[in-house]
Amino acid sequence: MSGTPEGQFSFPKEEEKVLEFWRDIDAFRTSIELSKGRKPFSFYDGPPFATGLPHYGHLLAGTIKDIITRFAHNTGHYVERRFGWDCVAEGTPVGTSRGYALPIEYAGITNTQILSYNSQMKGSVFASSDMWFDQKVRECVELTLEDGRKIVCTPDHKIRTNVGWMTAGEIPLLDKSVRIVTGIDLPAHGTEFITDDSECEWSLSAGDVTTFCWNNVEERVKTSAFASLVGLMHTDKTSIVYNDQEAASSAQLFFDHQFDVMQATEAFYEVTGTMAECSFSEKTGQYVVEVPESFIAIYNSVMLMSKNDASGFPEFVLSKDCPVGVVREFLGGLFGGNGLAPALVETNKLNGPQFQRSAADSTEPLFAQVTALLERTGVTGSTTSQDAVTINASSVTEFASKIGYRYSVTKQAILSAATAYFRMNDSSVNALEWLKSVGADKLFSEKSLPKSHVPTFSLMVSNRAPVGQKQVYDVRVPANSSFFANGLAMHNCHGLPVEYEIDKSLGIQGKEDVYKMGIDKYNAECRSIVMRYATEWRSTVERLGRWIDFDNDYKTLNTPFMESEWWAFKTLYEKGQVYRGVRVMPYSTGCATPLSNFEASQNYKDVNDPSLTVMFPLVSDPEVNILAWTTTPWTLPSNLALCVHPNFEYIKIKDEESGKIFILLEKRLDSLYKNPKKAKFKKLATIPAADLVGLEYVPMFDYYVPEFKGKAWKIVSDEYVSDEDGTGIVQQAPAFGEDDFRVCTNFGIIAGDQPPPCPVDDNGCLQAPVSDFLGMYVKDADKKIMKHIRDAGRMAREGNIMHSYPFCWRSDTPLLYRTVPSWFIRVKEITERLLKNNSETYWVPGHVKEKRFSNWLANARDWNVSRNRFWGTPIPLWVSDDFEEIVCVGSIKQLEELTGETDITDIHRDKIDHLTIPSKTGRGVLRRVEEVFDCWFESGSMPYAQKHYPFENKEEFEATFPANFISEGIDQCRGWFYTLLVLSTHLFDKPAWKNLISSGLVLAADGKKMSKRLKNYPDPNLVIEKYGADALRLYLINSPVVRAETLKFKEEGVKDIVSRVFLPWYNSLRFFTTQVQMYKLETGKDFMYHHDAPKSENVMDRWILASTQTLIRFVREEMNAYRLYTVVPRLILMIDELTNWYLRFNRKRLKGEDGPEETEKGLNTLFEVLFTMARIMAPFTPFLTENMYQTLKKFLRKDTFEGDSRSIHFIPYPDEREEYFDEDIERAVARMQTVINLGRYVREKNTLSLKMPLRELVVIHSDPQYLKDVESLSERIKDELNIRKLTLTSNENFYGVKYIAKPDYRVLGQKLRKDLATVRKGLLTISSDAIKQAFIDKSLIVNGITVDAADINIVRDFDPESLDTSLVEQKYDSGNDGGVLVLLSTAEDQALIEEKLAREVINRIQKLRKKFGMQPMDSVLYYYKLLEDKNDQLAKIFESQSEFLVTMLKQEINAVTSDDQIAKANGEEQEVNGSRFHLYFSPPN
Repeated sequence: MSGTPEGQFSFPKEEEKVLEFWRDIDAFRTSIELSKGRKPFSFYDGPPFATGLPHYGHLLAGTIKDIITRFAHNTGHYVERRFGWDCVAEGTPVGTSRGYALPIEYAGITNTQILSYNSQMKGSVFASSDMWFDQKVRECVELTLEDGRKIVCTPDHKIRTNVGWMTAGEIPLLDKSVRIVTGIDLPAHGTEFITDDSECEWSLSAGDVTTFCWNNVEERVKTSAFASLVGLMHTDKTSIVYNDQEAASSAQLFFDHQFDVMQATEAFYEVTGTMAECSFSEKTGQYVVEVPESFIAIYNSVMLMSKNDASGFPEFVLSKDCPVGVVREFLGGLFGGNGLAPALVETNKLNGPQFQRSAADSTEPLFAQVTALLERTGVTGSTTSQDAVTINASSVTEFASKIGYRYSVTKQAILSAATAYFRMNDSSVNALEWLKSVGADKLFSEKSLPKSHVPTFSLMVSNRAPVGQKQVYDVRVPANSSFFANGLAMHNCHGLPVEYEIDKSLGIQGKEDVYKMGIDKYNAECRSIVMRYATEWRSTVERLGRWIDFDNDYKTLNTPFMESEWWAFKTLYEKGQVYRGVRVMPYSTGCATPLSNFEASQNYKDVNDPSLTVMFPLVSDPEVNILAWTTTPWTLPSNLALCVHPNFEYIKIKDEESGKIFILLEKRLDSLYKNPKKAKFKKLATIPAADLVGLEYVPMFDYYVPEFKGKAWKIVSDEYVSDEDGTGIVQQAPAFGEDDFRVCTNFGIIAGDQPPPCPVDDNGCLQAPVSDFLGMYVKDADKKIMKHIRDAGRMAREGNIMHSYPFCWRSDTPLLYRTVPSWFIRVKEITERLLKNNSETYWVPGHVKEKRFSNWLANARDWNVSRNRFWGTPIPLWVSDDFEEIVCVGSIKQLEELTGETDITDIHRDKIDHLTIPSKTGRGVLRRVEEVFDCWFESGSMPYAQKHYPFENKEEFEATFPANFISEGIDQCRGWFYTLLVLSTHLFDKPAWKNLISSGLVLAADGKKMSKRLKNYPDPNLVIEKYGADALRLYLINSPVVRAETLKFKEEGVKDIVSRVFLPWYNSLRFFTTQVQMYKLETGKDFMYHHDAPKSENVMDRWILASTQTLIRFVREEMNAYRLYTVVPRLILMIDELTNWYLRFNRKRLKGEDGPEETEKGLNTLFEVLFTMARIMAPFTPFLTENMYQTLKKFLRKDTFEGDSRSIHFIPYPDEREEYFDEDIERAVARMQTVINLGRYVREKNTLSLKMPLRELVVIHSDPQYLKDVESLSERIKDELNIRKLTLTSNENFYGVKYIAKPDYRVLGQKLRKDLATVRKGLLTISSDAIKQAFIDKSLIVNGITVDAADINIVRDFDPESLDTSLVEQKYDSGNDGGVLVLLSTAEDQALIEEKLAREVINRIQKLRKKFGMQPMDSVLYYYKLLEDKNDQLAKIFESQSEFLVTMLKQEINAVTSDDQIAKANGEEQEVNGSRFHLYFSPPN
């Protein structure tokens, strides 16, 4: 950090220094240690998921939490701040960014562990991720190559360099064009590099890591070894030759470490053989490093193969339609590293830059260049058309032989290419199966084939990151590097998000596939991606300045956490609050599981669905058709009834065109006819609903006739039927509608405890007995079913309807509503308790609690907490086959006792599903139910589960529950806030929190959701790097989001915080330190702050100190009320008052013009304000205040604070100093500011510069105290506004003041209604005196109607026509703030004009001093020589204004009378009002 601020200042760079300082002193942990023993302030951090990167919403929530917890700490509390990971992933991914990349290395100080889908990786996730944050690898590492280019690896896991280092094939998707430079001569091998003139940056997408430092490996050797490895990937060689023993040994070390990583992760390939071996060849005198073939095979993911040629070898086909990634891989394989490029250079067939990359993400430019290159090299037959290039094994070999280079396609390359192809295309096809289909499997032995599915060795290659991600370009690898990075981005953790992504990756189609694979292996796949972005989260959160404990975090997949969930569930079970029911639930076919009702409400979309009106003939009279309407044709095969409203009357009509007879609701004729008024039909009868109930009709399909004949296909009734849409008659498919299920149960069509007929499987496909549409996805089956209805002659009308429909918030697939046997927690019966407990909490803003959340609670339904999935906390219920005997297990110890199993350490499904409990009622054994907990049950359990309550920390938990504070977005009203309250009410009969801040949504500047595809938002990490974290923090919390409203994010707003708030504030510190230096130069004394200095008599000192005390009190009160939206504007206002008022009015005094004693008093005041402001602002802007504190603390006595005061965040929030409070001065200065601002406004309105003196300012107010306050500061007003006279008066008539009514007709209209016109007309005739009296009386009578004065908005205005005639020449113009009215004389005279010109001369002198770099203490003599002076105006000024000039300059300015005066002078020509003169600065004699 900078001490005394000097030179150019960069807020982001200074923040980096602060971060380093915090790391050096271990600031966060030190602050925790210092606060131990204080009163605890409990805070719950809503657990995010590490499978997606933090976006602006997370940064907003993190900032709010950090501010509140920092403030609590600074005001004397102990605040435990544990970060939490929701391994059930309570949030949905922003998107799944899947890409294919070469498994090449990354520069830096650690190796990123390969996150393959390896069943033996489980358990390694957290151990390795913890290593990432080891303090030993936090230091910055700088790698330098021989040509001076550098790569810097920083503790925030970013790699910065001014040159992009990569192989020829690694063409990045940057905004600017980049180029490949071939033939760069590096030691041992001719590796190629991409360069870019601009600074490049790559953000690591590392998930889990192991540590490895490059301390003993020379950078040039790493570069060489990497180049060699690239070459080995594309040849049949397994060795590298070195002339230097040290180089060979270092290269061996390079390969050995990479080999260790692969063995540790046990990737899909069977890594066999020994590590790399180094030997000396007596024959050649060189050192040979042998690399295992299996090692090379794993790396070899280069080429795409799509078909085989006549010889049985697949061909490599490039076309304009190929993904860009495919072309890159081709280039990398064919021309990179030890491939063909060096040999082409040697044979002069390839020289200079070859490939240009445009900004557009298009294959075509690259394709054209590849084609041209092949033609230049003389390889015939390779270019088959203008749209494709085909290169098979023989043509590549021919190509190589023509230039004298041995090149062959290896078996490993073929296999790697196959896996690459399917990973790039997100295909579920197994690579081995594909190889068999093209006959290429014969190339491989049984051992060399992959043991499982496609490997996932790769770097993340998403072109741009989704919302909130680091900027991740599709740049690959620096050549001297040691990083591996996971290649499948944006997966989630426990629960649906993780499983959904794993299912896509492994081609899982349903439960049977999981069982076939094995739940243990499936869960291991899930576990392996749980903490994918933990490092990025930590990096971003720490860079934001948030202090929270990552090293003592909690994870919802940890066994202690899960065990506490079991305790909670058992407690509910024993209270009778858990039951199993068959309910119609929102069901996700994408995730194959039911969702809770609040999950189903989170993702509605407008969709276009079919709209059908279908005929159902009556059995008793087949000529009569009941008309029913549906938007879900796929439910008709399981239709069992038609429902009417019991209180409606229906009509029977005959359609004259078709002759058919229909029954429907008369109000709903538009469901049959486009225009019922013009339709031709005859009304035959009106039928009460009661007469329809019980009638039988002919079913549309007969699939269920054998089972339900005699019970189903009848007309029933229920009041849920609406007359707002459809026909007033609703078709009933009880498996797919909550009302359908209830009504059919009530009428005995189905048994309520038995599942109704459901011909849809878990994946949303129709199944037996619906034989006509078997295996079709329901939405796809709609068209076929509609055709069937048309063919049967039972379609009365069809069309489409646009309506809002729920989609799965995880998989983004349409939800179905279907009956699912599920486990429920009772919620409806505790509604009153929920509302009572909610009423005991405090929310900001309050309306969210009173309206949105309370309404949700009042209508809450029982909570379905079971999910038919695998990766989650198992529901601890062991049941008999008939569900008559149930045992709920509440702990691991109980499970061990009941099952006889010992040493249970993991309670995921794969570890406990096989355990059985002997029945106590003779029912054999009890087995665990299949379901796992809803992820929201886990997040709602975090208050006690993070403490492993009640098994551990019982007293600690009970002493800090409920939490003092929580905060998340407003969307959590139906998520985390809700589940927290439900579980805390059930378990403890109290709310889970005391205070809550609900924040709004952050949208793009265009008001739309932030979208990676639309690129309608700036990357948050780039914003931080550009403006600093403090600026982003202050921008976010000084916005509508802290009032639960939306923010349209604009980067300009962050920039404005820097220019409008930070720069003036920081410049005030610079001004202070400069004047301290000046004070020492002039007095020889070091300035030190005196806390108990005598009270200053300077009015501005007293005002700023009083304002500071008021601010301390205000912030404390408002922060205790969690009203950030009132605090931040007040803090910003205080910075404005300091910089634009106090310093402006005291600049000369602080510069010493009033003597050293006044200077010291002023500096003492300024220090106290700066120091106090830094302490107040510390929770809000932790970086800048730390920086300022480090500058200011040198002026403090060492005993100012007890204990550790190294950081501003170690010292307490300031206490109020009662002796400084002064309401009278604060009021007076506030009034002075109002008058000055109005005066400035009038000047600007008339384009009158402040340099132009004016005659008079008149202040008009009826309150004598107001005028007295202004008078007490009149000299400051006159100086600031540059006026000669200040007149204070209450004589409104004399100065032409009139009272005018400006009504709010909208408000008046609501109150007066029909009388509004009378009042509007009457107001036009009301006199100014009458309106003035109304202002006093608070009401006005208009044409006999009494009107409230507040509703007619009475204002005072200036009427020049009413001005006293003696004042006309003053040319007054007015300014008015609704209270005080000011009149500024705009008339000019010669004396004022001359003073203005004198001020212009002074301005030229000041500017020239600044240009020459002169300091205030630098003494020179001023001379002038007139060059061109129209009308002798300057000559007159130097004469008439000489006294004024001396007063302002503190010295004379003289005309040049001899050359000796300016012999040693510096100067420049100046211009004032059209006259020119030369201004000289001459050194004193």
